[in-house]
Amino acid sequence: MSTIRRDVAPVSATVGLGRWRVADRVPDGLFDDGLRRGVQAGTWHGIAFITAESRMSASSSRSLRIVVLVMVAVVWSCADSGSRQRVASDTAATAGRQPPPAAPIPPKVADDLRALRWIDGTWRGTGEGTAAFYERYRLIDDSTLVVESLADSTRTRVSDTTRFLLRGGALTSVPGGSGEPTPGAPRWFASALGADSARFEPLSAVRNTFVWRRGSSLDAWEAELRWPATATRPARRVVYAMRRLP
Repeated sequence: MSTIRRDVAPVSATVGLGRWRVADRVPDGLFDDGLRRGVQAGTWHGIAFITAESRMSASSSRSLRIVVLVMVAVVWSCADSGSRQRVASDTAATAGRQPPPAAPIPPKVADDLRALRWIDGTWRGTGEGTAAFYERYRLIDDSTLVVESLADSTRTRVSDTTRFLLRGGALTSVPGGSGEPTPGAPRWFASALGADSARFEPLSAVRNTFVWRRGSSLDAWEAELRWPATATRPARRVVYAMRRLP
């Protein structure tokens, strides 16, 4: 096999019946022909052997044949082991170069955002032992919802802005006021949108899901956030109660 010829360097060994070396080029079949002619040489699976002696008795030839075959088996085993190691190494390297999973494709959930009219307004959120927070939700048009995080109860300063844009029926979030997504920014997409709720899944750089769920009145709703379990933390669920402010 040509692989073994490339993997095994020329070697020599004293086997007790004469000094043998691996020859670079000896025609296949010379092992048998050479013994009949008194030339101690041969090949096995592309590996050629030839002695430094030119004469040998018939009994020595038979013994020598056995010893050479044993030596060739050892060489074959070493070369085959090296090949397996290289295959394993190449496989591991290839696995390490696998591309990351492709980003999910947001589905079409609506033709417009009229189903979210109930969320329009300014809200105070509480829950899970956290301090109260304040947010403003504004439907700019039928395809744009702007969510502003307010710095405090005075509601005079915006600390963060996220836009939810409906494009081609798919609703996705874009951080910042420009509405232009940037690579690696935290984003979500709507997997379901109805008259009473909206569910969002991770699109990039985030792990949690969240649901906006309409309350029993126009002045209340709740936000449910979920994080999957990790190697160091269990799965988590947080619910915030939202109350309308004048």
